[in-house]
Amino acid sequence: MAGDTVARSVSKFIYIRVGGQIRWIYPPLNKPNTLPARLSEKNMKLLLTIVITIFSFVTKGQQLDNTENQDQDKKGVKYIDLKEGYKIWTKRVGDGKIIILLIHGSGNNHHCFEIFRDKLDLKKYQLIYYDQLGSNNSDKPTDSSLYNIDRFVNEVEQLRIDLELNEFYILGHSWGGALAMEYAIKYPNNVKGLIISNKGYSTPNLINSRVKLWNEIAKGYASGQEIIKQLESGKQVSDTSTLKKIDLDFERRYLRTIQPIPEPMVNSRKNNRRFYITNYSSWDIYDRLQSIKEPTLLIGGDRDFVDKHELFQMKKVIPDSYIFICPNGGHFSFWDDSDNYFREVENFINKTENK
Repeated sequence: MAGDTVARSVSKFIYIRVGGQIRWIYPPLNKPNTLPARLSEKNMKLLLTIVITIFSFVTKGQQLDNTENQDQDKKGVKYIDLKEGYKIWTKRVGDGKIIILLIHGSGNNHHCFEIFRDKLDLKKYQLIYYDQLGSNNSDKPTDSSLYNIDRFVNEVEQLRIDLELNEFYILGHSWGGALAMEYAIKYPNNVKGLIISNKGYSTPNLINSRVKLWNEIAKGYASGQEIIKQLESGKQVSDTSTLKKIDLDFERRYLRTIQPIPEPMVNSRKNNRRFYITNYSSWDIYDRLQSIKEPTLLIGGDRDFVDKHELFQMKKVIPDSYIFICPNGGHFSFWDDSDNYFREVENFINKTENK
């Protein structure tokens, strides 16, 4: 896929922008569990980046390589050989007895969690940083069949076995939250506690929420309605300058609400392969949430595009769960509202440890 190809969620559509030109429109998700009949294999390949922009933000024109990105400290680094024949990068930080595995979202890498080493006592905690297959320091195979939910769950289990993790916490952000829930259901005896950060239970719901917020912003611009009409009709957007402003406005309101953007967040978007996670566009775990038996913290942001009401629904279903909404948090609440975020994370872990 071309390095300057970007998929973005917009209106009730996904549009593919190649070299600044809108080339293809993805129809409305009226039936989230099915793909439209006219979606060809060729166009499916164009959608390899859909999840990255639905669950995170992306940068155009990134260069990919397998060298470490902005991380010169090799202490605690270990590459794990996967049974699929590829390597993933991990790093231990801290000497504490309480172990937290940090699972990043799609389109990001471990750098987004750098703030954790500053906010948590590394004599109390041991942080496991990890680049998923396709991200940053880990291998980046082009075989799209590798990028599916079940294989990522097994990847986490291979990591756990290799690093000899037992009775540990998983903190998953965005797509990482989905992966954490899937892992906890499949391997219920390995996890001591779950922290689900800025993640609901349904991809279709997430798309609808993001679409609604994007439309609201677009309608505030003079040409916003016309842009929506052009996208709906599959025409080329004439006012690309305003389109870029709408995108930027959305990111600043709901994605990267902290300004200026911290360097680790910038680095987190670099050197990652964009990939489509098979069947993730229809992912919905609501009917299986009751199977999560571990103590679970659901933490979101009041300014996040993830609908916080979905987290309250999750709390009703997950037996041993707690919820906190960061009042100043966007999608990356651990940066946007770090004091509230880390206070609640520590409160949850302390409660769990004292049970």
